[in-house]
Amino acid sequence: MQQLHITTEKIPNKNAYLISLEGDFDGYVEENIQEIDLLIRGSEEKTSFVFDFTKLNYMNSFAIGNLVQWRNQIIAKDGKLFILGINNEIKDALNIVGGSILFVFLDNLETALNAI
Repeated sequence: MQQLHITTEKIPNKNAYLISLEGDFDGYVEENIQEIDLLIRGSEEKTSFVFDFTKLNYMNSFAIGNLVQWRNQIIAKDGKLFILGINNEIKDALNIVGGSILFVFLDNLETALNAI
């Protein structure tokens, strides 16, 4: 298992944030993800969140549950959630729970910025 590292940054000139995840996202990271919880709960209406999964190795059901919860909170505020750089294993796991319907998967940040 590789520890999860999270970085968040405000995207300049946009009502949006980039959240980069690196490592393994599983049940052992509950304290690490509090920053994301607070950011989403405290966000304004119509805020977009771009999750960069380029360096994310693994995701289990705990992680998927959190991602769905965050999506629901963002959508409730008329915001958008995008996922970048997802590997095939994680994409397959998300698709089991309807990921292709729930989430927008994009190849790069430029595409996400154009969609915001």
